Amino acid sequence: MLSTAIMIPVPDVNSYITCPRCSSQVIARSNFCNFCGASLKPQPIVLKICPNCYSRITEKAHFCPECGEKQK
Repeated sequence: MLSTAIMIPVPDVNSYITCPRCSSQVIARSNFCNFCGASLKPQPIVLKICPNCYSRITEKAHFCPECGEKQK
């Protein structure tokens, strides 16, 4: 009688990423963390323009990193 073995490739060490929520090592091609369920797809960064110096800053910034102007 012949025995059959299934060979499953083990992902390379470089093909892992760190989950932003729980810091677990997850296979890079995953869409969600298999430990905490967090989405692993990159989220778009929403920018706005500082009314004082016209620099691009993140939407959630409270102060402009260029001129220090408080944002509304």
